Amino acid sequence: MALIRAFDFDLSEDSAMELTSAILETIPRWPVDKVFPFFDLLRCLVFYNKASLLIFEESHWDLLYNLSLGHAELPQANCLLVLRLLANTLAADAPNLLISKSAPPRSVVTVIGSSQKLVHLVDSTKFEICQRKQHQIALATLIHNLAVFSYLSTSSYPSNTDVPYLRILPSLCVRMGFSLLSLAPTHGPGGVTQFHPEAVSTLILGIGTALIAASHGDKNVQSEEMIKVHRIRLLASAVSTNNGSAEDELAAWESVRQVITYWSQSSACSLKIRDAASSLLRLME
Repeated sequence: MALIRAFDFDLSEDSAMELTSAILETIPRWPVDKVFPFFDLLRCLVFYNKASLLIFEESHWDLLYNLSLGHAELPQANCLLVLRLLANTLAADAPNLLISKSAPPRSVVTVIGSSQKLVHLVDSTKFEICQRKQHQIALATLIHNLAVFSYLSTSSYPSNTDVPYLRILPSLCVRMGFSLLSLAPTHGPGGVTQFHPEAVSTLILGIGTALIAASHGDKNVQSEEMIKVHRIRLLASAVSTNNGSAEDELAAWESVRQVITYWSQSSACSLKIRDAASSLLRLME
């Protein structure tokens, strides 16, 4: 506890690792609803390379996940801080990885791998998320960071073999983003007020980036027409359909278009959000 009280942002790598180790040893001894201050520190410590390596050791990450996003009761504070930790991890570790083109660290592989679990979590808890605007921002930031990493990594990892799930990451980002944005239209014009403006603009930007990433560097998708069709199909896949018929795909795309149009035309939205949604629509025109 003395180490924790002495925390500051000028720690050396070794001091950060020592503090991280102390926190990870302490967490199992505390009640699940009391450990959030430790999670808050870990989301900052993840910017230290040695601390990040420690946090994402399999046993440590399993502990953190099971006390937050993997917990049956989804403790609000723990979930919020772990979402921020995941977003921070990409911000901290991805830039050097993309420059060096070295083997991806466990931290990045874990964050990318967690995206598939997040899809199911968002689908099952999106109504609760809409009641917690700070969670909206944290999740939107994570989705955006995942989409940006997917786009930038196409040249670094063209085979997608070094990072599991990287190939399908754009579609996962689109599915999560659209799953959240589609809630507002069901409440009419007032649905806008259920979302934090920053979360909405970040989600739209993340979806757009994911759409571009999906065809970026794909030699099989070269012409403008093929690119548009590819993006439309990716968006349509975010909507559940009974089968893969052309009629269902068109119906799904129409549903997607209506949601995006809602955000582009709602007078309750800021100009920034309306412009972002309009730009997203133009990607398919």
